Amino acid sequence: MEKKANNKKEDQIENDWSFTKKNYLLFFLSLIIIIFGYMLMYFGGVDGFLSLKLSSVFLIFGYCVMIPLSILYKN
Repeated sequence: MEKKANNKKEDQIENDWSFTKKNYLLFFLSLIIIIFGYMLMYFGGVDGFLSLKLSSVFLIFGYCVMIPLSILYKN
């Protein structure tokens, strides 16, 4: 009886970590945002607004908000 309870708990843990289509979509969107941030950094001037401020916002948003959101999102 105890083994069945343990198996149910293990199955539930495995099901809790499965990613859905929305998780992959959010992760892909975060990669696009991060790539866009690096492109802004590359094309902006050395002391320009694009490379110093705007690209930083996109990179921080992509790395610190979107990727964790794509990992932790549940239906």
